[in-house]
Amino acid sequence: NTSLPSTDPSSIIFDVNHERPSTTSLHDAYGIHTYILELAKHHQHIPLTLLTTKATTRLFIESSSLKFITHYSSHRNATPSKCHLVDISQFPAESSINIPDWHEAWTRFLLLLSNHASPEVRTHWFDHYTALHEHPDFSNNWSSILAFDIEQRAT
Repeated sequence: NTSLPSTDPSSIIFDVNHERPSTTSLHDAYGIHTYILELAKHHQHIPLTLLTTKATTRLFIESSSLKFITHYSSHRNATPSKCHLVDISQFPAESSINIPDWHEAWTRFLLLLSNHASPEVRTHWFDHYTALHEHPDFSNNWSSILAFDIEQRAT
C-alpha cells in the first residue's frame, strides 16, 4: 500500500466529518446476474460486454426475453452435464467495447472476482487490469491492449 503524504491540518478543506455517508454505488445497482455466474461455473468465457451497466440492466430487466443455449459441461474429465446458458451472441462482441465501457466492465469483473475467486486469482486479475489501464499510451494502443486483454481472459 502506498501511503499518502501528511497534510498540514490548516490546509484541509475536505474532512470526513463534513461528508455524507455513502449508502450505495451507482454503477452496481444490480450486482452480478446469476446468468453470468452460471457462465463462470461452467468455465465459459465471460465477455466484458456482458458486464457493462447496459448489459447488466438488460440481464435483470429483460431476462425473460433472452435466448439460451444448451451446453454440455465436462470440465476436467467430470461426467458431462447438460445446462442452459445465456446466449452471449445477443450482446455486442467483446472486441467492440469502448474504453469507458471497458473500465466499467472491469469494475464489475473485479467485483465478481472479489466474491467468487481465490485471493491468488483476484490478485492476478487486479494486477492484469492495473498494468493495462496504467499503460503510458493507453488510448493510442487501445486496440492492441483490448486484443491482449481478451486473449488473456479467454485462455
